[in-house]
Amino acid sequence: MPKILALGVDVRFSEHLQAERQEWLSSVYPNTSVVVRTITHGPAYLESSFDQALAGKAIMEQVISAEGEGFDAVGLLCLSDPFLDACREAVRIPVVGAGQSSCLMALTLATRISVVTIHDAAIPLLWKAIRASGVSESQFASIRAINMTIAEMSESKERTLARLEEVCKAVLREDKAEAIILGCTEMGRDAQPVLSKRLKVPVVDPNIATVGIACALIGAELAQSPLAFPPRKHTLEERYVPAVRD
Repeated sequence: MPKILALGVDVRFSEHLQAERQEWLSSVYPNTSVVVRTITHGPAYLESSFDQALAGKAIMEQVISAEGEGFDAVGLLCLSDPFLDACREAVRIPVVGAGQSSCLMALTLATRISVVTIHDAAIPLLWKAIRASGVSESQFASIRAINMTIAEMSESKERTLARLEEVCKAVLREDKAEAIILGCTEMGRDAQPVLSKRLKVPVVDPNIATVGIACALIGAELAQSPLAFPPRKHTLEERYVPAVRD
């Protein structure tokens, strides 16, 4: 049975929520062992380029550890695909990002996509991830925000869903999108099925897309090319220089 690490990039991702996410993703992919973990140090929530920089070393540590533990693939549960290229250099097992996975899945369903994310500060980071994904920027109608933080979304699923529906309707009506990507892995497991039913267009959940692409690569016995992502020549400990104290 394939074993995939779905890695959260927020330190404040409680064990309860990790277990809930793990149960959900395992039910979507019943013939796969999905293990959900999070980084142990870094930003409380990854919501900006600043936060992304704080998360780098912790993400690398978890990805390298996963390969040593025998995982068949790692999925990064963040739409900005933090340090995806670096992670692919660090290990030989497939590493996929939620942003790239969601873009690829959405573009099998429609020709004009919108992303609905958390708040305006995240929009530049997501445009950067879209450009890095290899997908044409012209295929994206827009990125809009519900203007809620991850902490606020966790406090009220009802308010989150209401804001998502409001903004999703706007991108369909005003931006002429044909499908929508939920722009944060923390928008909740109920958001995608409810919105798909109400809006009557494809809505891609990034958690499901990430594990799905990872499963496909494992099944096809494929991983990132060493020509595109040259394998590292040093361990993390050899390469990383800690602060020197007098």
